Amino acid sequence: MGFTVDLPAPAASPGGVIAFKVLPYAVANGQYFIRSPAGAIDASTALGIALLHGNTLQVFSDGSQWRVLSSSLNTAWIVYPQQIQGVGAAPTRPATYTEKAAWRRSGEDLEMRYFHQQNAPGAAGSGTYLYVLPIGSVNTALCAMGPFTSTTTNATDVGHSFCASYGSNGGSGLVKIYDATRLYLWVYAGSTMSHHSSTWYQISNTNLTMSFHAKVPIEGWQA
Repeated sequence: MGFTVDLPAPAASPGGVIAFKVLPYAVANGQYFIRSPAGAIDASTALGIALLHGNTLQVFSDGSQWRVLSSSLNTAWIVYPQQIQGVGAAPTRPATYTEKAAWRRSGEDLEMRYFHQQNAPGAAGSGTYLYVLPIGSVNTALCAMGPFTSTTTNATDVGHSFCASYGSNGGSGLVKIYDATRLYLWVYAGSTMSHHSSTWYQISNTNLTMSFHAKVPIEGWQA
C-alpha cells in the first residue's frame, strides 16, 4: 500500500529544496517512495527512498543530482499479527495462547519483537517454521539468504531467539534470513543447534515458549 513520487529533473531545479512529510496517522504498513529521474538519491537505490507514517525528508538539487538535506526515518512501535508459515505446511496455534508482536522502522532496518507462549497443543505443520515480515523485503545487497540443512546454515544473522518446551530448559539461538520476506530461528536444544520446525520445539507441544528480536535491513529504506 502506498505510492511513488517522481522528483523533477535536478538540472531543472538547481538549488531547489523539496520537503516531504507522511502524517503520523497514515496507514501503518504504507510505503511512499520518493524517486529521482537522475538515478539514486545519495545512498538510496533505484526504488528511491521509502517514507512511512511519521517520516520526513528534505532533498535539494545540486544541479545534477538530488541529495538528502535532512530526514527523520524512525517510527513508533506497531502491533501486528505475526504470520507463521512452514516450508511444507503451516503450523496451527492452539485455541488459547499468549502472543505479542510489534515492529518499527529504525532508519534502514525493520525491528521486530515477538513472544509466544502456549499451554495446550496446536498442530505442528511440517518443515521449518517461517516468520513473515510485516512490511517490506530484505535488502539482499547486505544480507545472505540460506541455504540450510537440519544442522548447518549459511544465512546472515539478524537477531537472537529463544525456545523452550515441556521437559526442557530451552535454548537460545539466532534469527536467520530464509528469503526476501521470511525469517527462521536457529536454536539450541542441549548441545545441538537446529532450525525451529515441526520436529524442533514444535507447536504441537503442550507447553511451548518462543521469542525473538530481530533487525532486518529493508530494500528502499536506505537514505
